Amino acid sequence: IASLAFVNNDLEVASNNLLNNDRIIIEDHRLYDDHFTLKLEGDDIEYDAIYAMNSEGNAVFPDEIDYENSLVSFPYNSEELTIHISDKQGHTLDAVLSGTLNKK
Repeated sequence: IASLAFVNNDLEVASNNLLNNDRIIIEDHRLYDDHFTLKLEGDDIEYDAIYAMNSEGNAVFPDEIDYENSLVSFPYNSEELTIHISDKQGHTLDAVLSGTLNKK
């Protein structure tokens, strides 16, 4: 039985050094009971360098990376997370998850 999923609309995305924001794309995101998953799109994403920072400044690392399907999952306990994603050319994208659940 799959976990009940909530769509979270409180994901804000900012980019650095991206041309038309098309180098790193968050195609989809889902919030589950105990983890948060991003589906990414981009040719040269550095999946092994993806991490998040919580509001206390502690690093949070993905607990699962599915390279074949471009999915990255983080443990999640309703705290604010800033997720840092970069590619091999030095482009970066930061996604801030506010820490609130919005059910749909």
